[in-house]
Amino acid sequence: MSQLNLKTRLRRNRRFEAVRDSLAETHLTVKNLVNPLFICSGKNQQIQIKAMPGISRLSLDLILKEIEHCLSLGVRSFALFPAIEDHLKNKTASEALNK
Repeated sequence: MSQLNLKTRLRRNRRFEAVRDSLAETHLTVKNLVNPLFICSGKNQQIQIKAMPGISRLSLDLILKEIEHCLSLGVRSFALFPAIEDHLKNKTASEALNK
């Protein structure tokens, strides 16, 4: 194999900020995190999810406390997953549009 012998360093990819940003290494911070929250109905409810050890469905009052705690740690994004009763589930997921 021939060795590439350059007399100058190619810096053309660094001229524009947008290009520099796209070529920069990835930096992961707390601002990049999304916390999934699993919601159940009722008050003061915490129901373990069997398929996910250590994860629970929380009622709205407990979800608000969890969000408050996460905000204090710098997490600002949340994905909400409500528990849908089996009789409300269908092929078109119409319950998802229920306000």
